[in-house]
Amino acid sequence: AHTHENQSALDQITAAKIAQWDGFGTQINGLSTKVTVYSEKVESNTSRIGTAERTLESLQKQLDNLTSGRNYTILFQSGQNAVSTYVSNLSMILDGGYQTMADFLTAYPQFCSAANDFVLFYSQECFNWDKSVLTVCAKPLSLTKNAEIVMSYQSGSSEAGSLYLVQKPQKVDIPVGVYVNTEIDANRAVSLDFHWLQSDTFITTITECAGISDGEYYLAWVGRSNNSHPKIRFLKVLEG
Repeated sequence: AHTHENQSALDQITAAKIAQWDGFGTQINGLSTKVTVYSEKVESNTSRIGTAERTLESLQKQLDNLTSGRNYTILFQSGQNAVSTYVSNLSMILDGGYQTMADFLTAYPQFCSAANDFVLFYSQECFNWDKSVLTVCAKPLSLTKNAEIVMSYQSGSSEAGSLYLVQKPQKVDIPVGVYVNTEIDANRAVSLDFHWLQSDTFITTITECAGISDGEYYLAWVGRSNNSHPKIRFLKVLEG
């Protein structure tokens, strides 16, 4: 028989907290960091929880500082002007069917609405459970191995994501969204190392493009209406 002297601390260890700790991990400008909290050691060292969370907050601030003041191409930015500014460059593939962003918002107005400050919200209320929505940006990007893709989002769970670059051909006779989807299905796209990280607030991550050939590319990503159901606040690219 034994007793616990720190029952109040143990009571704070919920399944959600454990899932959050297990999912902690990001890459900041070449600095790979992973913080793991071992639940079996919490009883003897409760400060480990707070230390881990403070470390992650510090890393997020470092990342935000790295991206501030640099000349990024904005592909999407939430807010009142989001639809009028970015709708013409985005298209969607859902259940194998292509739709312009304008048509998509007619069918799924909650996807980018005033209720959520016009973020892109891959919610279960929109698409039911676990639909994969490919979002394609038709704005070509001039990229080298030094390019960076910066995304601000909120995710309900941590999981591997899908973020693609598709090289722009000399001529496209079909909608860009259809072309990009075809290239992805044929395994001719560059699949970048990208993960959704669970967060109760919006976080910013940088995805590097090391290893790609210099050229013009289209960017595409998949949002899933599963436990992650991400909300994307902005997406921007450091070209060159």
